[in-house]
Amino acid sequence: MGLDGQANVYLFATSASVGDPRLPDQIRQFYAMESVRFGVVHFNNGMHGWGYSEEQYKEAFPGFLKEVRSIAQSGRFIWATTTPVKSDASNGASNPRIDARNEIAKAFVSSRSIAVDDQHVLMSHHSDLYQDSVHFNNPGASIQAAQVVAGVEVALHDLSKGSADAVKVNTRK
Repeated sequence: MGLDGQANVYLFATSASVGDPRLPDQIRQFYAMESVRFGVVHFNNGMHGWGYSEEQYKEAFPGFLKEVRSIAQSGRFIWATTTPVKSDASNGASNPRIDARNEIAKAFVSSRSIAVDDQHVLMSHHSDLYQDSVHFNNPGASIQAAQVVAGVEVALHDLSKGSADAVKVNTRK
């Protein structure tokens, strides 16, 4: 399993969230620092920023998408839904808020023909695999990774064909 021999994988991780004014600059800095042409971008930004309301998240999401799309203008994009939490967290993370943000994001990405990797549905079948209230343990992460790899492989194949159609990442159980 994996993308060995198929793709170079880069990780951009931040605690800045959709709505945080630092995030667009961080994305630009990452792109400038890596100095590569990205063919496929698999992305999510949902587990941070609980101090921002869902209305603020909705207002800021188009700018976030614009910034992400700027790093791979001719590439393929896959947005991953935010996974459920095991229990509501003191920082504001809760499944109703995650559901609301996933719906907000889905509306934006769907209208732009961006593929959706439904990690939320996938991991809702694995509530026994939490490491803590938010993160999954190694077996859970492996399940997530398998779905990510499958979606990226489809996007790479789609990219090699030159198709402009969005890909749908299948949800595994």
